[in-house]
Amino acid sequence: MLALSFSRLKDAGCPFRFHTLYIQKSYKEPETEPMKIGGEVALFLQCYRTHCCRAGLERDESYFDHLYESWEKEGKWTDVEKAYQLLSRFFTSDFGPFPCTSPIIMIEDKLAFDKDLNLIQGDDAWFSKQAAFRVIGDFAYCDGDTLRIIDDKTGYADPDPLQLQISACLIPRAIRARTPGLLDGVRFVAPTFNVLSGGHAKRIDLEILDIAKSDELASKILARVDEVNNWNEYPAVACDRCAHCTVPGCPIDAGVRKDLVSTGATAQPPILQIPTAITNREMAEKAVQFLVFADRISSEVREILTAYVEQNGPVATIGKVAELRAFNPWHPKDLKSLVNALLAYGAKPEFLWESLNLSETDLESICRKSGIKNRLPLLFAMGERKEYKPRFGIYKDKLTAS
Repeated sequence: MLALSFSRLKDAGCPFRFHTLYIQKSYKEPETEPMKIGGEVALFLQCYRTHCCRAGLERDESYFDHLYESWEKEGKWTDVEKAYQLLSRFFTSDFGPFPCTSPIIMIEDKLAFDKDLNLIQGDDAWFSKQAAFRVIGDFAYCDGDTLRIIDDKTGYADPDPLQLQISACLIPRAIRARTPGLLDGVRFVAPTFNVLSGGHAKRIDLEILDIAKSDELASKILARVDEVNNWNEYPAVACDRCAHCTVPGCPIDAGVRKDLVSTGATAQPPILQIPTAITNREMAEKAVQFLVFADRISSEVREILTAYVEQNGPVATIGKVAELRAFNPWHPKDLKSLVNALLAYGAKPEFLWESLNLSETDLESICRKSGIKNRLPLLFAMGERKEYKPRFGIYKDKLTAS
């Protein structure tokens, strides 16, 4: 059995690519500079968090600085300035302070699971021939009745929710197998991306899960493992790795995509002609592939155009202008004080309530934190759901999305 992982699941979006990289093993994609820097930062954070855990400290700036400088002297950084930017953002992020008073579950743990998704234990578990799926847990800890799973992102690709959904499924399984009883009293799983790329650190919180239902993805993981291991044909399929794929001989030539981005060429790759009519499922599938590919190319063109505008100023053409515009959304520092001030100045309460909205997620969060989740049905009855026409979109097909 060939063990899968999140990255291998993504690569399996194109069977040709998957066969070349993992079955035939005739080619290994070069490690890019962002990949190298990401790996170095991950190792650094592992060392720093392990130190804080052992020392029982929330922060240790002197150790942080000493470790960084020693790595710099030893030439361990691929790009010293870039690494410093990422680490500075980490230190000021929501997850910079170490939760030293909470039970620490894992820091950069390598987890391997068998064909039934049971944890394989032992020092050599990661390389076990029985492994069917592998996961690396960046950081997980207990916060009251919640298991928090944090994934630090250092690259520029958009974080994929599926990655954390898989972690939220498998990490609780691993914890229960390693330390029975440790999750007693834990009711929720909260997966979060700690995004360190960009101008500042940003957290992306995924849906909080009931821990009793956190492994609902397990059957789909196993189904995908079985499906991939039973492939006997490996056709090339357009997938979201195409734009950066370097696998040689692929009928969907990555060079074509790079040329499209760099030259602005309008020609389409042979298999991705612009659809003009759809009369059968095969044509519909190709239309989906075209839209996914077009979105990817559009995103990359937008990225390089943004870089150009940043350096050279606005670009006006065909009645449109590409430019940088200020985005400074206003937020109240203290909502309670602001509301009291408005009322004191004579604002009518009804206008206030019309403007303050609670989403379904907000309501659930308030009830969970207040310990009144059993009142949700009654509170939901005080609202209403608006019925809209179903919206067309192309969404993630868990584990089978190309």
